[in-house]
Amino acid sequence: VPTSCNSYVAEGSINVIKPAIDSRCDEMIQNGSFGISIDGWQEQVAGIYWSAADGVDGSGSLRATEGRTDAHVIQYIDTSCLEAGAEYEFTVSFRVVDDSDVNSALCDGGNCPTALLSFESFNSATGSFAAIPPALTVGTPDFPYQSGTAFNTMTGTWTV
Repeated sequence: VPTSCNSYVAEGSINVIKPAIDSRCDEMIQNGSFGISIDGWQEQVAGIYWSAADGVDGSGSLRATEGRTDAHVIQYIDTSCLEAGAEYEFTVSFRVVDDSDVNSALCDGGNCPTALLSFESFNSATGSFAAIPPALTVGTPDFPYQSGTAFNTMTGTWTV
């Protein structure tokens, strides 16, 4: 026997309001320049820290100390800034270095970083996030891979 819904909200009486897309959405990657910190960035077994002058042209940078294949540098995107049907593009400058701070040949062999776009849902009962598959590969390094101390570039696009 179905339960009566008489004492509940009537169908169609809830209006979900999405924030307007405004200047807060101009830079979807928060603190992408690493100006004075790595605020806004998280990691999974990557061992990240901020460096004042190791970035492009001596700028600030995020460095990761772990070279594990399961290491991740993470940025959460405000999905209220996304527009259905819109295409988004990003560019990342990076280096994969060896112990002497020279670009590692490992990346040239196919072990390069990739950029993934994945979605997660929050489970309030467990207090944890769970991935909603599939994760999309939206960026891979541009080749040829630069050796020495040159920065490499990764670009990607995705459509909502």
